[in-house]
Formats: sequence, structure tokens, C-alpha cells
Amino acid sequence: MAGENRGGSAKQTVLIVGNGAQAKELKGKLTEQGYDVVGTASSAATATKLFQSKEPQVVVLNLSPEHLDTARAMPELLTTRQCPLIAVAESATQEMIEAACAASACGFITGAVTGDALSAQIQVSCSRFSAFEALINEKARIAQDLETRKYVDRAKGILIKRAGLSEPEAHRKLQQESQRRRLSMGEVAKRIVETDELMGDAS
Repeated sequence: MAGENRGGSAKQTVLIVGNGAQAKELKGKLTEQGYDVVGTASSAATATKLFQSKEPQVVVLNLSPEHLDTARAMPELLTTRQCPLIAVAESATQEMIEAACAASACGFITGAVTGDALSAQIQVSCSRFSAFEALINEKARIAQDLETRKYVDRAKGILIKRAGLSEPEAHRKLQQESQRRRLSMGEVAKRIVETDELMGDAS
């Protein structure tokens, strides 16, 4: 179970990716802050296995010049399931900044990292990640609604042409078929359009 903060809400589960000594230090700081560290990984292969089996809510990536290949492998790992990734580095050199960007990090913290600072970075990054995810989902919903509307309008046109119905009657017919077939009105409309196209006389 994840730990809890002062307000009583559960904190995120975390996977740490980095070398042994630094990963151990980060694990200790996060554990003190109440986070549930579900694993540590020193390689991309191990990180992938733990990410898939433990399903952490956050990935903390400890950046170092010796492990940049691991950082570059992070985007592929995140394609299986999106979650916030926080990059941690000793200094903000251009190499580390580029590595954080290459790893698809949504947070970057440098220097002598305290537990409080790391926890704050995680909370802010998770909040922004959730907001961005909600925006993406809303965009997808709007696109789907527009696509459905197009099919409904085309299906009504087909019913008006083939069955001699008025626009309100065609709309009501789609509603009735949706209820009878237990399908969304958009799905019924899509089937009507596809059938009409198959018959070679699409409107």
C-alpha cells in the first residue's frame, strides 16, 4: 500500500531507475516521505520488467553520464502505459538536460535532493500530468462526437432519400433502432452508411 501524506491522501507508488548507491539513497528519501517504492532498476531491461509487473504510478530516473542509454530507453517503456517521469541529476549540465528531455521527463530536479523537494516535484508533476491527460481525453471525446455527428447526419439523409421520411422522423427512426438493437445511435448510423456504401449508392 502507498503511504499517506499529512492530509491523509494516498501517495503514489514509485519505480526508481538508476545505479545502486544513488537508487538506494533516493529510495530512502522517498520511503521517509511515505511513498511506496515498488522497485529499483539499474538497467532499461530491469526497469521494463518492473514497470510492467509492479505498475508504478511514477518513475524517478536518476541521471548520470554513465547511464544515458537507460534514459534514452524510457520513452519506449512509457509507450506501454503513460505515467509521470521525474529526472534527478547532480547538476543541470546541457547533457543532463538533453537526457531528461530524451527520457520524456515531465519534472527535473538537480543538486543535493532533499526528500521534501523530491516529494514536491512528484506532486506537481503528477498534477500537471493528470491535467494534460484530461485535456487529451477531452480532445479525443470531442473528435469522437464530431465523427458520430457526421454519421448520424449522413444516415438521416439516407433514410430521408430511401424511406421518404422527414428529418425528425429519420432522427426518431435512428433512436428507435438504437434502443431496439442496444447500440449507440452513432453505431446504428455508421452501419446504415456502410450498408448504403456497399450497395454502391452512398449519399
